[in-house]
Amino acid sequence: MAEGLRANGWTVHRIGDVFPDDGQDIPDEEWITHGLDRSWVPLSKDGRIKTRDLEIRPAWNARPCCSTWTTSSFGAPR
Repeated sequence: MAEGLRANGWTVHRIGDVFPDDGQDIPDEEWITHGLDRSWVPLSKDGRIKTRDLEIRPAWNARPCCSTWTTSSFGAPR
């Protein structure tokens, strides 16, 4: 997804560009807050984030433009 957005002119900051080891040891709420503090819009393939209080709280506090997508959202054009 990141490369497709970049190909269309978007600036994309991947978690691995910011945190070591591709962010594997960073709690979700930390990377979400890190991005929101910089006015980035967080994208995640983990649809469960929206159901977990610790992860969703930073987004509610920042009131960004957010969306969650599942892999089924990315089908071939019709």
